[in-house]
Amino acid sequence: MMQLRHLLGLSGEVSGRLRRSHSTAASRPAWAMMADMGLVHTEQEPPEPITTATFCLASPPRVSQLVVPIRFIVSLAVPVDDGSKGEVISRGTICAANSGGLFLVRTALELVQVPAHGGNPVFIPRPKDDTWPPLPGLKSDTKVVRVVCNPLTGGELLPLPEEDPNTGDTGGTWRFVKPGFLTQADRGDGPPDRYAVAEIRGEDSIMHRFLSETGRWDATPGFSSAIPAARPAITADHPVVSFGGRMWWIDLAWGAVSVDPFAAEPDFRFVELPSGSVLPAADAISVERRRLQEAPLSRYRRVGVSEGRLRYVEVSEASPFVLSCFTLDDEGGSGWTLEHRVALGRLWSEPLQETPRIGALDPLKASVVYLMIGEDGRHVVGVDLEKGVMIGSCLLEHPTGLTPCVLPPWLETSRIPSTGTLSSKKTNAESSLKFTGRDPEIPFDGSSFFKYLNSHFGDAGRSLGFAVHLDFAGATC
Repeated sequence: MMQLRHLLGLSGEVSGRLRRSHSTAASRPAWAMMADMGLVHTEQEPPEPITTATFCLASPPRVSQLVVPIRFIVSLAVPVDDGSKGEVISRGTICAANSGGLFLVRTALELVQVPAHGGNPVFIPRPKDDTWPPLPGLKSDTKVVRVVCNPLTGGELLPLPEEDPNTGDTGGTWRFVKPGFLTQADRGDGPPDRYAVAEIRGEDSIMHRFLSETGRWDATPGFSSAIPAARPAITADHPVVSFGGRMWWIDLAWGAVSVDPFAAEPDFRFVELPSGSVLPAADAISVERRRLQEAPLSRYRRVGVSEGRLRYVEVSEASPFVLSCFTLDDEGGSGWTLEHRVALGRLWSEPLQETPRIGALDPLKASVVYLMIGEDGRHVVGVDLEKGVMIGSCLLEHPTGLTPCVLPPWLETSRIPSTGTLSSKKTNAESSLKFTGRDPEIPFDGSSFFKYLNSHFGDAGRSLGFAVHLDFAGATC
């Protein structure tokens, strides 16, 4: 057994700081443990807008991160300037999913037009009381921007076309919609030839789907018909997982629904969790708390892919904190097999004060799980369940979610598959950041607005800071 403080004291192995990767395919890690999506703040961007992402790569158990330029993202959401005056202030949510080494980054922006003040869009922190728009008389417009990124080819960002505005808006619920992202290759494990994006939205669980080969969005009936009558609906409280050529929406209290998004007629299938892990049907209050992440099961339950098999891992919330790992017998969901069961509390010579959280499953070694230890989960510890030993650790500077992403050897030399008809918006550094159609009847004074920002949101308003709800909804590779 090893003391946690000694393990975390290993200087060379535990650095949690993010580093820019300059490695080659031969020397870089085969997979990355991704932190939550990051945004380049407006005040940190150079005068010329950045149009590529930054990928900070580190070998596990150290954490990697993908950072996207928010000014470029906003430029895709704001119409081209038609000569009208005014700027945009915004708040939003950002999440991502990965498949085959590529990333889908989705940003839902709530835009408000204000008179011109300086040369850049203004980003303000989310107020504590969730007030939006920040002043009476302003109108908020929701825009959703999706880009596909290859992190190893200079952070190329390829925008997806917009959805039909009549079907794409879900109001203020975007943070709860988990995006699915799946790549497909004609040559087995080679570079992807196509990809699909899918989201299940609305009370009827309609699947909104984008296929790169057609370059268009469509909507198909959702998975309601595949859900057993025992419960009213799936509460998707886990990132969408990509496995077996299908996307898997997961309810951590019950089971998962999967679909092949490339199929002309989607065939939804339901798989229940291991019998001892299915929780009693929850009442509406507890379901809502899970949906709002006020009582997240995802801290102690996780579904992922390792060594080509779908696996479910959970840890008991009482000492000695038993971690159990199950493997799905087949893609049809005939049953689960228990592979490992380890009392985590016995791996430490010091008693654990908090239930260990599940950080990530090693996608290349099925016996390895990365845990997050401590009240804020900043101590990341790798555990080999087969050997019952800790294999490494790192100390994070800030709490974050973790998602594994495989980085195939061909990723650095491959291109993102064509998306057919791209968005008509400008996607280069010349994209306008102005808002069109400003209502001239709204009385507004720029200096008063920034005084209001300072009084209501603090100094971040004047410094153009941007605080955003981050949710890395990554589909395991």
